[in-house]
Amino acid sequence: MQVHSTGLAPRHWNGAIWTGPCDLEELVPQVRSWFAARDKPWGLLIPAEADVEPPGLQHVADQGVMLRGVADLPDLPVEVRADAPVDDVAQVQAEAFGDELDLALAFVTPTLRPDAAPPQATLTTYDGDDPVGCATVAVMDGTAGVFGVAVRERWRRRGLGAALTVAALREARDRGCDWRSSTRATWRAGCTRSSASATSSRSGSGRRTRPSRWPCCRRTGR
Repeated sequence: MQVHSTGLAPRHWNGAIWTGPCDLEELVPQVRSWFAARDKPWGLLIPAEADVEPPGLQHVADQGVMLRGVADLPDLPVEVRADAPVDDVAQVQAEAFGDELDLALAFVTPTLRPDAAPPQATLTTYDGDDPVGCATVAVMDGTAGVFGVAVRERWRRRGLGAALTVAALREARDRGCDWRSSTRATWRAGCTRSSASATSSRSGSGRRTRPSRWPCCRRTGR
């Protein structure tokens, strides 16, 4: 089971992912304690085809997940930088996702550090001196995840979101990742008291999309 947390308040920026057979009776209490110690809500993402029932968790929602192989990728139609300044990346993400710049800076800054965990790279494309789009790829246990694909309003509908996704997939391939197909996954709330409501997620062209449900867990006392 992989645990991820930004340490920031937005509830959809924290959670755990079931990555394969494991002792859930042992691990779920450990994950619950880990998030409780940090006073963060959380959820557990489990592949829908996995016939498992995590103890003490309530099914909240099904969420689509797109994974693909990286062996056969199209040509990259844009130039990207892996060393863009943090201010440029934060500017793109703040505008694309409608976040305050200070929150975007807090989210982006630790991901650009050389010792970021898990190892990751943020690829940014420019129009002259203007940063216009970015995407981040994170690698763990030979699997890569692409997130934060964002394009600023003025530069949308030009295929930049798709191009940045390809750039991230190429980076994953260069780092030795081999993706496998998956269908969908199911979210389970990680707190005893939980509510489910639609919240925006970061995706594709930088437009906000609404998943069917997200596990919005209330904070609980320690």
